[in-house]
Amino acid sequence: MARSYLMTELHCGLTLQNKISSELLEVVDRTAKQAVPVTVSDGGQRKALTSTHLREKTSSGLAEALVKGDGGVENGFFSARDVAEPRKSSGAADETTVSSSDERVNCDMTTENGTVSVNLSTIAESAKEKQQPNTNEGKFGTLDSQVEEANRLLQSSATSGKSKEARLAKVCAGLSTRLQELKSENAQLEELLRLEKEAKSSISATLHLLQGELALARSGTNAAESEMVAALASKNSEIEALSISLETANRQAQAAEEKLALVQAGMESIMKNREITETRMIQAAVQREAELEQQMAESTTAVTRMQRIVDERSQKAFELEQKAAMLEVECATLNQELQKMELRARREQKKPSEEFSQSAWREEAERARVAQREAETKLSILEAECQKLRVDLASAKQDFDVSSTQLGVETYVPVISLKFLMDSGLQAHIELQKQYKEVMELLFLKQAQLEKVSSEKAAMQFQLEKESKKFRDANAEVERSRRQFSAIGVDDDNELKSFETLGLHQRRMVPSLQRFVGPSIQAAAKFLDSGAVTAGRYLWRRPLARLFVVCYLVFVHFCLMYLLHRLQAKTIEEIEAAAGLMKNG
Repeated sequence: MARSYLMTELHCGLTLQNKISSELLEVVDRTAKQAVPVTVSDGGQRKALTSTHLREKTSSGLAEALVKGDGGVENGFFSARDVAEPRKSSGAADETTVSSSDERVNCDMTTENGTVSVNLSTIAESAKEKQQPNTNEGKFGTLDSQVEEANRLLQSSATSGKSKEARLAKVCAGLSTRLQELKSENAQLEELLRLEKEAKSSISATLHLLQGELALARSGTNAAESEMVAALASKNSEIEALSISLETANRQAQAAEEKLALVQAGMESIMKNREITETRMIQAAVQREAELEQQMAESTTAVTRMQRIVDERSQKAFELEQKAAMLEVECATLNQELQKMELRARREQKKPSEEFSQSAWREEAERARVAQREAETKLSILEAECQKLRVDLASAKQDFDVSSTQLGVETYVPVISLKFLMDSGLQAHIELQKQYKEVMELLFLKQAQLEKVSSEKAAMQFQLEKESKKFRDANAEVERSRRQFSAIGVDDDNELKSFETLGLHQRRMVPSLQRFVGPSIQAAAKFLDSGAVTAGRYLWRRPLARLFVVCYLVFVHFCLMYLLHRLQAKTIEEIEAAAGLMKNG
């Protein structure tokens, strides 16, 4: 349907193209009578062509020469916009209008200016309305474009020459190649259809055979079912009980599976959250570590700088201390000299005759005092500088200690936080492991319950098969005994019903003995049968009980052998003692 629709659209487009070409040729024929240039305008751009040139371009693809508004010819249709703005002049205009059934072409000819303006707006609009390809069918797009190109080449091949023929041959070759590909695909599809039909025929034959076998099997099954209806009537209650217990076990198993699925989903979500948390913790730790490394590098640089400043100040303080020590020594020497001079002055004061020498000594003592004061002043200045340097050194050391302490704290706190996060993650992991162990223990418990239920089901099925087999054997024995009693003239079925579960020997007992022995033997047989079934079921469910029973039987056997051996030895000793007494007597 899509291809036929596309071919219809293609045919309409080609028809429209032919109409447009014929109308353009008529316009060119009309303008050819006037030996004036033709101006074609498209969106504000004008192109001047002579009528002869226009005629040549029309025969070799007029649409490519006149219409360039949307890229020339698109898929064999014209797609120009509103074109041909008529030129206005001061002279008189001769206007000619050519009409068709679908479009209108306006030609404005101005004789004084020597130009002709062609309006192709209606043609382009109608071509755009016709040109809407179906993009939903992309399978035949290339083929349809090739067919359109071939049609366009066929229409313009009359005056185009060898180049158009070559292009037409190329398009034809492409179409033939595509036709061959379609033929090969059609052949492959036919081969696949043939193989599918053969397979279908073989499958239908096999199906007929299977239906025949199924009919035979159904007939046999119906016969077997008719035989088993009476036997299964007495076991319906047990089957219902077993089905109820099985449904209960299935519901429990389903609930356990749902709980297990919920627990697994919770564990998966917890594991995902844990992985996300660990990833975030690791990223935060890495980022914090990078920040700490950067801070440590900055702190190391600052500490190095401060250490250098401290070293410089320590060196200065040491030098100042050396200078202070030298000044102290010098001050001490000056004090000693001053004391010596004072003593000398005092001695000289005792001599009144020597006034000149006394004044000299006084002047010398005064100079010594001035020198001492200057030395003390210098010493105080040096001590002040030394004290200042000591204070600076102490502040630098304090800053260094504070920075180192802060760096240690900043380094230690992220480590502690990281350790705390790791401990919390480890604790969460331990809790998850505990939850996982609890879930696994619950799963093992549910599996054990399922195995127990399956073993009970198997035991019940085994018991059911055993009872059905016993029932069939009993029916066979009843029929056999009935035939035997009918042969000897006994037709009382009530006496045989109490012995249905017993063996053949008991059923052949004398009718007089059946009256006294039959009920007790039947009760004992039922008791033994139920006890054996119960013991077998118990041992079937519990392997350790089976092993214990085997070990107990072996132990009892060895004990009996030991007791028999002791009794035999004691008997031999008593016989020998009796023989000795007889000899002595």
